[in-house]
Amino acid sequence: MRTRINFWKKVYTEIHSGESFLHDTDDVSIIYEKIGYGDLSRRAVKKLIKDRKKYFHDVLISIARKDKQDLSEEEKKILATVGEKSPSDLKEMASNIRHQQGMSDRYLQGLERSLLYLDQIKQIFKETGLPEQLALLPHVESSFNYQAYSKVGAAGIWQFMRPTARIYKLKLNYIIDERRDPIASTRAAARFLRDNFERLQSWPLALTAYNHGPVSIERAVQDVGTRDLSAIIDKYRNRKFGFASKNFFATFVAAAELSENPYERFPSLPKVEPIRFTEINLKKPITIRALSENLGVSRE
Repeated sequence: MRTRINFWKKVYTEIHSGESFLHDTDDVSIIYEKIGYGDLSRRAVKKLIKDRKKYFHDVLISIARKDKQDLSEEEKKILATVGEKSPSDLKEMASNIRHQQGMSDRYLQGLERSLLYLDQIKQIFKETGLPEQLALLPHVESSFNYQAYSKVGAAGIWQFMRPTARIYKLKLNYIIDERRDPIASTRAAARFLRDNFERLQSWPLALTAYNHGPVSIERAVQDVGTRDLSAIIDKYRNRKFGFASKNFFATFVAAAELSENPYERFPSLPKVEPIRFTEINLKKPITIRALSENLGVSRE
């Protein structure tokens, strides 16, 4: 697991969104190269990545066919990167090359945004009896962007899907989507994570279930016969249990470790004052116009 965590720390700190690592899907310590996109179009970036993956595929196949004998200088260099592997391992690795886009710029933006809400989020987790470190999970989910909306319809800093949001009593109608409320959604996320832990009795599993679903993780535990997440990642074979789910916990730990003492680790991080607010229960509805006029603030 530490190998995976260290890989994600590199993704969060060493490459930005205009760069990628080409790496082995299973052994993420094997990084073939770093690719920079420059000013390339999206289509050109896709072609570049495809071409570079094919290049390393072909080199690995060549090394395997030569049985690691009479290698070119480039083949020797790549063999040194992958380590002592059998020809059959090399052939398998040739079809196991993945690219990972960098996140250093996105992570730092999220770190700055997190400071607006983090004190309140930690307090909510403390009141719920949960580890305060869980407050850092939105780094993985949304980079603390409350306007984040995924291609599958997850929304807010905790990336709730609509069915799960309704289970945890978040309001969703044509006016209000409380998934985008950092405080309301945090209360829901705390209950969701607590339920996952009570069900699975393991924080690595409970966090992985946040991404993959508690029922699916229970199935993995039964199939492999252990609650050890590392063993499940190595042995569980299910098409839906892919790279993102296998790495979700490691990604969280990497973000959490990087986010400790942020001003010491990132001296250039702007000073951010947490949002201060008071919640009141209204006896009846009030219009935005009335609030604006009485509080002396703009409608925006």
